Amino acid sequence: MPASAIYQLKGKVDGKLVGTIGAFISMSGYSRDAVDALRVGKNLNVILFDRSDIDQAVRVGFAEVFGFKLRQAAEKGEVFIPYEVVPDAGVAPSPGVPLTVVVEGAVDASIIRGIAENLSRSGTPTRDLQIIVARGVMGMSHIAEAAAQARGGDVLAIADSDGHRTAIPHLDMLQGQNIETIIVDPWIEKWFGFSSPAEARQVPRREIPRRVASIDVADLAARDPEFGRLIKILSA
Repeated sequence: MPASAIYQLKGKVDGKLVGTIGAFISMSGYSRDAVDALRVGKNLNVILFDRSDIDQAVRVGFAEVFGFKLRQAAEKGEVFIPYEVVPDAGVAPSPGVPLTVVVEGAVDASIIRGIAENLSRSGTPTRDLQIIVARGVMGMSHIAEAAAQARGGDVLAIADSDGHRTAIPHLDMLQGQNIETIIVDPWIEKWFGFSSPAEARQVPRREIPRRVASIDVADLAARDPEFGRLIKILSA
């Protein structure tokens, strides 16, 4: 969903009694700029839900999911933290230390899954991965913090610098709190031959993991220290 659709609801909420909260639900997700535009607004009175939140609401109840997101908004000023950061108590933990990976967008999530598949095919086991899409860069630090507190395991936050490393709010300061951060200059898509993130988004989503799974991981890790560090963190 674009920012314009969210701001239509926000305009309605702004006209209500002070303290009114709007809930925007998009089963098709949000564009990165839509979520970040809302995050930098002065009055945070709309909370965003996506398909993963609704899936969780079916399991634990909408009141539980809404309450969690209200707490995150009140404590962190964050309009979109997926409920999936909360571990599922009904699932037995996997052996070893799990890893929650927080990424900016859906393409980045597909890339991480492709790297994990690549490692598995080459005989290198990966950690038990939970990937959370932050829908933009502005809220990544808050989502990483929430995941570290709720899930209890290690967290990796991966962001693109887009040529402006200092533009990523608070991400570097998270290092050392059971949270690792990797900031790729200028963007993660460069590792796989894409000239820009826009070019990667033109490729069918199902093709991304296949393309990533076919690269020479060892060669790329030797040439790019940040990619080599990513491989070390993902490996079991």
